[in-house]
Amino acid sequence: MPSPLILALTQAGYAIVPDFLNPTELADLAFESDTLRENGSFHSAGMGLAHQLDRRERQDEIHWLEPNALSVPQAALWARLELLRQEVDASLFLGLWSLEGHYSFYAPGGFYHRHRDSFRNDSARTLSIVIYLNGPWLLEDGGVLRLFPKGEPVDVIPTGGTLVCFLSNELEHEVLPSIRVRKSFAGWFSRR
Repeated sequence: MPSPLILALTQAGYAIVPDFLNPTELADLAFESDTLRENGSFHSAGMGLAHQLDRRERQDEIHWLEPNALSVPQAALWARLELLRQEVDASLFLGLWSLEGHYSFYAPGGFYHRHRDSFRNDSARTLSIVIYLNGPWLLEDGGVLRLFPKGEPVDVIPTGGTLVCFLSNELEHEVLPSIRVRKSFAGWFSRR
């Protein structure tokens, strides 16, 4: 019997897993993300292969993780995501291979308009992953991830520790304006 995550990906094209991170993992990654930002390691995020800046479309800051130089919290996250990759590949045969990802920081008012996570003429990105690094979150705090599957849009509140994954080429999504600071890890599994 497939897991709930696999069933959700198969039936809806996305899956939401509350408490994917335990409290210690969440605290370690959030602390590291905050420290890196305080040390000036974040930069304004761009779009497309050329990482073109357009503050009318996207207002967040990011810090890319280097797979060959992972910190202890990052290595633990990578190991968890490798298990996720194996589970998805064993069931859905997507040919997932490499993982890339970054920490994201949305200041109050930050947003990212509707888009897909694949590049023009490049469909290598296959499975998108978002893991929230906030604490508790209320709907009125804004910053929800709005997914656009067939039918009605789905809003995901960015509660700390929650994992959202979806098919990169198929599912449009956006980050609605945030009222308070919103933090996450965003990543993509790609095919060879």
